[in-house]
Amino acid sequence: MKNPEYEALLTQRLAKYFDITTPTTIEGREYRLRADHTSRLEQTVLGKGNVVDYYETCEICLCSAHPGLTEEELFQELTALPALVPVLSRPSRTHKSTLITRIMYVEGSPPSAKSRFVKLISRFTYTRVHRFYFHGWTEIRLIVVFPEADGLFLSPAAKRDRAVFLPGITPTEKPPAFNKEAM
Repeated sequence: MKNPEYEALLTQRLAKYFDITTPTTIEGREYRLRADHTSRLEQTVLGKGNVVDYYETCEICLCSAHPGLTEEELFQELTALPALVPVLSRPSRTHKSTLITRIMYVEGSPPSAKSRFVKLISRFTYTRVHRFYFHGWTEIRLIVVFPEADGLFLSPAAKRDRAVFLPGITPTEKPPAFNKEAM
């Protein structure tokens, strides 16, 4: 699978729940795909038009394609990611959380599992608390995909969404049926 095919697959998967924008520029960086989802949680309603309290969560996916990715380019990307928090996050009394997912799909074969490249990804964590959690928090997740080799490297915060970003595999496959007679 090549990068354009993976981008089409990712757009198809994300379009069910996200608002898709292509292409977009944020802080001078170009992104081929941006996906936004906002939801309002825990409303307390006193009457038909009176909403007393609610919390908003926001998830933003920023995707880019790369012909190749070196350790230096990855390190520059990791150091630039925290600058996205003040631009994309809107802390307020009703803000609960913002999840920024940075997805990079790279042509070529993935590096070995013990390389410094993989260690940079697997050790990347960034969470910013806004006013002692009274105004919510923001978390950045990183996903690097090698679609040609079905390679996927995730930061610790992104591991729960692994199935969505796997190239060529449908995340909604049903598990095999339970067989009582086998016991």
